[in-house]
Amino acid sequence: MARRIRQSPPRSGHRCFSNSTDSGLTWGNEMGPKYLTVDEVAAELNTTIRFVRRLIEERRIAFHHIGRHVRINRADLDAFVAAGRVEARRAA
Repeated sequence: MARRIRQSPPRSGHRCFSNSTDSGLTWGNEMGPKYLTVDEVAAELNTTIRFVRRLIEERRIAFHHIGRHVRINRADLDAFVAAGRVEARRAA
């Protein structure tokens, strides 16, 4: 006896994981804070990876552990850079 497989009608409003904004899902800057890897931070600061890891070890920059991975929030990186700013001297 042959079995008949019932096919469901195609759904018109289903959600899919794509870059399309009409699906109801958004990917990108709307998801919240941007976390950077150690490699990305080193590239952003134009320094070595070892320097960034030393900053993390000495707790000189805020960071997050996500599992065994280390991530640095974009706002924390901007705050670190702003805190290191030195104003120019004025001529007397």
